[in-house]
Amino acid sequence: MRNTDLLSRPGPHRLLQPERRDQGFATAFSVALLVALLAAVGLSIDGGGAAAAKARVATAAAESARAGADAIDVSYFRQSGIVRLDPPEAEAAARAWLTATGMDGTVTATGADVTVTAETTYDTQILSAVGFSAFTVTATATAEPDQGDTPAAFAGQPMQGRNGL
Repeated sequence: MRNTDLLSRPGPHRLLQPERRDQGFATAFSVALLVALLAAVGLSIDGGGAAAAKARVATAAAESARAGADAIDVSYFRQSGIVRLDPPEAEAAARAWLTATGMDGTVTATGADVTVTAETTYDTQILSAVGFSAFTVTATATAEPDQGDTPAAFAGQPMQGRNGL
């Protein structure tokens, strides 16, 4: 009897042979599952971080636009009773506020409104392991000066005090 005949028979000697049916499938499956799990965790953590960064950028843009909308042309208001912005002063005020928030962006102002586009970069914590190292987050906001209780604000309406009398 040859040795190969003994090894093909059932019995304890079969335990000495390595099992060859797996051929690395379990390893490949485990690696693929680990990458998918890492991506899912990364999406939840970094997705939440990117959403929070979007909220911060939107707030910075809105606050900067409102700060710029406070820069009214006082001499024009005194002459006409109409509120309009002083564009260079409005841009400077909005840009100063935007800089104070630590965001980058652009500011444009006209006599009627101020528009601020704020931008920042969110550096990922988990998704950088699978190739996404950062997200650019942008938001735009526009603000107008408050017309208040000026005669132009009530054009065609009877004048009333603040309490409605």
